[in-house]
Amino acid sequence: MINMFLAAALLFTSPSSEEEAVLATVDATFKAFYAGDSARMEPLLAEGVQLWPLTLDASKDMPVRKSPPLSREAWLAQIEGEEGRFAEVYWDPVVQIRAERFAHVWTPYVIYADGERVHCGIDAFTLMKPEDKWLITDLAFTMEPQACDELGWPEARARVRPASLRPHLPPAE
Repeated sequence: MINMFLAAALLFTSPSSEEEAVLATVDATFKAFYAGDSARMEPLLAEGVQLWPLTLDASKDMPVRKSPPLSREAWLAQIEGEEGRFAEVYWDPVVQIRAERFAHVWTPYVIYADGERVHCGIDAFTLMKPEDKWLITDLAFTMEPQACDELGWPEARARVRPASLRPHLPPAE
C-alpha cells in the first residue's frame, strides 16, 4: 500500500528547479521566435547549434522528407523581423537531465502562421550547461500536418507553455 502512495507521489511531483531552468530556456526560445527577435534568441543558442526539420506525412506511403539542417546564423536570420507572425506553443514536456549539465526536452507543439494552424509535431531539444546557463545545442523536430489530434491539440490549450503566448493563439478550433 505504501508503495502505491509513493508511486503516485512520484507521478504528480512538480518539476525540479533545474528542470524549470531548462524549460525557462525553451520558453524564452518560443517567446523570441514569436517576437521575431534574433537578438533575444542568440544568447539561448550554443555555437554550432543546428535545426533538423523532418516532415512526416499522414499517409504511410509517402517517404519522410528531410530538409537540410539550418545553422545558427540561418535560424537567427529566418526569424528576424517576423514579429507576431508565428505563434508556437508546446505542452506536456518530458525533461531529462544528466549530471546537471546535459538535458533533453521532448514535447509536442503546434505552430500558427498569420493566425492559421500550419502543423503540429514533436520538438526534441538538446541543451548543455557549460557554465551558469542552459544553451540549446540541437533542435530536431517533426512537422506533421495531420497529427494534431494524435498529439493532443487542441485539448492541450490550457496547458501550453509559454503561457504568455496563449492569448496570441487564434480562438479554439
